[in-house]
Amino acid sequence: MNLEALKDTIKQLFLANKQFVYKEYNNKKDQILIDAKLISKLQRVIGVETTDTNLQKEVLKQTLRSIFQLKEEDLLIFKNGHAFIKLITKLDRCIPQGRKNTNEVRYNGFDEKELITFYNEFFDDEDISKLTEKVTEKFINKFIIQKSISNDEYEKKVFAYIKDLFYEFLQKRFENRDEFLLGFSGYLFRINFEQVFIQIAEKMLEKAAKGNHATKNFLEYYSQEIIIQNGQKYRVPQIESKSGHRWKIVSIIPIARIYFSTYANITELKNKIETLKKEKQIKFGINTGGMTPLQKQKKIKEKIRSLSSELKEQLYVIESIHSKITTKKLSAQESEELKKRLLFEKNEAEKIKNERERYKKMLIPDEKLLKYQKLQRELDLLQRELNNKRKLLEQNSPSFQEIKTALLHALTQKKKKI
Repeated sequence: MNLEALKDTIKQLFLANKQFVYKEYNNKKDQILIDAKLISKLQRVIGVETTDTNLQKEVLKQTLRSIFQLKEEDLLIFKNGHAFIKLITKLDRCIPQGRKNTNEVRYNGFDEKELITFYNEFFDDEDISKLTEKVTEKFINKFIIQKSISNDEYEKKVFAYIKDLFYEFLQKRFENRDEFLLGFSGYLFRINFEQVFIQIAEKMLEKAAKGNHATKNFLEYYSQEIIIQNGQKYRVPQIESKSGHRWKIVSIIPIARIYFSTYANITELKNKIETLKKEKQIKFGINTGGMTPLQKQKKIKEKIRSLSSELKEQLYVIESIHSKITTKKLSAQESEELKKRLLFEKNEAEKIKNERERYKKMLIPDEKLLKYQKLQRELDLLQRELNNKRKLLEQNSPSFQEIKTALLHALTQKKKKI
């Protein structure tokens, strides 16, 4: 593949379709939108030359950056088939003298309005949920478990560590490293501050409940009231509820253990129930008219009994007509009429027999019914177990939520001098 020739072809196609390029997108001089229709055309051309999806993406990115003469810090973002360009170099920054590129400057000097616009354009609730999940999980694993940082280091640096993790994941997402993303990471942390620490609190409780010593040791700090460091007394943040109840690690762990094990049981039971329901639908749900196999079987048998009774009556009518023909003296006309009626009633009887046979063929084999009953019993058992676990979780949840909320408060506080 001649890479330079391919890039030239893409540029020519791009220039021939400039009607799909919208500069000053959303009335912002620093934003450009390239419509999905044009992006699709460019991707098809690249796809002819290589099936390597990573190479396809890289060629497209390089070519677009070249066409727009983008600087390293300018962002090129692909979303919903479109390509967006954020010209970071055109944004104003306010950096007081002597404090350039430091965390002392809020949002790294970028106007909050610009950050809000960027957030609204390129993030939704699902994006934020996934991002905070990654950030909090890595924070726990890296700093609490692997590095086992002290509570003193945590109180001094936790905000900086979390902001750096936001920045790290933003760089991976946008494949770029610039001052704007550094400022934006601070903005994301601020507006999701409570959610971040709710997740950290819950993850710490979960890992401690599952026996992780580093997390448990970290949480034991909050069971203390007064500590002495370098001869100075400090009051430690307490895991204290709004009602004034103070939680210690010795009472926290059992409640957290029940909560998470029960929650895991509920998830497992739901999955099992869903699997069995699908199995039931596949094996027994076809042509049942919304009825269970047992209900369907009952209805079929009722129909068979009804048809048998109807046939019995029909045979009696046939026998009566036949008796009249053979035992009574009849005129030729009467005899002819009775024979015609006899033929008609016999035809009706045959129809009833055929209908009864059709229903007999619809009967579900006993073996299949037994399998259904066994599966249904298993489902009922799992459902009862699920209901019991839900009750247990409902009983445990208020205490656990109280602990989590209290821990959230403690994790965002620092020890105070006495």
